[in-house]
Amino acid sequence: LGVIARGDAMLNLRHGRQPITGGEIGLVSLSRGGFLVLDGEQSRHVRSPHTGEGWAVEQGADGQVWQLIPKPGNKGGWLCRWAWDGEATTIAAELELRYVFTLDVAPDGRIWLPDFTRNLMVIHDPASGQTQELGGFAEFGTHIRNVVCAADGWVYVTATNYQLSMLLAIAPGTQAITIVTLAEGLAAGFRFTQVVKDGAGQALTT
Repeated sequence: LGVIARGDAMLNLRHGRQPITGGEIGLVSLSRGGFLVLDGEQSRHVRSPHTGEGWAVEQGADGQVWQLIPKPGNKGGWLCRWAWDGEATTIAAELELRYVFTLDVAPDGRIWLPDFTRNLMVIHDPASGQTQELGGFAEFGTHIRNVVCAADGWVYVTATNYQLSMLLAIAPGTQAITIVTLAEGLAAGFRFTQVVKDGAGQALTT
């Protein structure tokens, strides 16, 4: 990845597409802030307005890239946006949250951010500027971490208490939370623990 990422504490890779050419790209978050855009031939460094462990980065359906940069002491964070126009992101919102490892952009444009420390989901709507907090995860674990917003409107997030991990599904509209399991009879008691999203917006789990 070049000298920009040398010695970086954590590299979080996300799949994306160049909005003009449609070519596949990689988005690599940098723990010191900002991210790299990889197009197969070279890397482009997009800087952030502030330094910080900006591990959460993702691209929306409109091509814009979003990254959360935590404030010092993880007391809030800057939600930053990059629209392929310049060498740095711009601050789109300041959010009240503590620690976020991942974020994703739903088909309706809302951004879902699992607050690992407070064990609740922060949902920000860039169009209206409104932010919602969704709780109800305590019965499933002490922390939520990895989030995926599928193309059909369902949202999936992993939950853990460091002894047991599971995958949760949040229904569109009602926001009801359920545990994702195998069909009855296939493997009694089996629970999925990880989730990713493919290029078609389908959630894949293991």
